[in-house]
Amino acid sequence: PEQLAAYFDIRGHKYPLYGASYNIAPTQLAPVVRLDEQGDLAIDLLRWGLIPAWAKDRRIASQTINARAESVAEKPSFRQAYRRRRCLVPQSGYFEWIGEGRQKQPYAVVPQEGPLF
Repeated sequence: PEQLAAYFDIRGHKYPLYGASYNIAPTQLAPVVRLDEQGDLAIDLLRWGLIPAWAKDRRIASQTINARAESVAEKPSFRQAYRRRRCLVPQSGYFEWIGEGRQKQPYAVVPQEGPLF
């Protein structure tokens, strides 16, 4: 938490304690950077997944884990969150799975410069 606060120059805020994770999966808590009520940057733990306001069942969050950049502003599931509730999800890398059928190979994607993207 201290390194993330220093990286984003977040001062004067309490931030949640959490440990490093090398595989944050959908529906798990993850640290994010977002604006607080005063408009200052803060670190919070949020659950990966989106529960649209119109959803009747919280289990939809496991199905709304990724949005396509080209359609996020129009899709009913993501439209309101995209317009009003944004955050940064800092990460040092992620895996992209490439392959056909049952054979898939994970490829690590990491920033060329700096510790995060």
